[in-house]
Amino acid sequence: MQISAPPANVKNPRRELRNQLIGATARDSHIWARDPHDWYVEDYWCSRRLFAEEPFRGEIYDPNCGWGRVLRSAKDAGYAVRGSDIVIRPSGDAEIDAVKRQADFRDCVDPADNIASNPAFRALPNFIQLALAVARRKVAVITRSRDSMQPSGSRMHRSAASG
Repeated sequence: MQISAPPANVKNPRRELRNQLIGATARDSHIWARDPHDWYVEDYWCSRRLFAEEPFRGEIYDPNCGWGRVLRSAKDAGYAVRGSDIVIRPSGDAEIDAVKRQADFRDCVDPADNIASNPAFRALPNFIQLALAVARRKVAVITRSRDSMQPSGSRMHRSAASG
């Protein structure tokens, strides 16, 4: 293997040298255009694992329900569910589609026992603050670990008004 100095136009020459050493290739992680509402679908295992590991008391509300995967996992775990989203996306699951309504969570005035959701990445800090104000018991957020940082830099951990 021959290691050469990176070209002058490389943004991070140290990373380029490291990539050459370990044989890494460039990755373009932004293949698709960003959804205007930051709508992305998590795998079912994420929410199934949440409800297998964390007990909740009362109803589960997902204010960013999208196709309803969090709702389906909660329902399968035995919880009553309801959901909303700014755009209703039919999932083909009639039982779950029946409990979804179109609404903007930022206008929410209805309290909820628990909130479990995969919110838009850009809205995460504001979403969490509102969810903590609306939930009577627990808030569970499915997100990338790098997005679980508050603007101050401190980690957000499980928060519950009451167990």
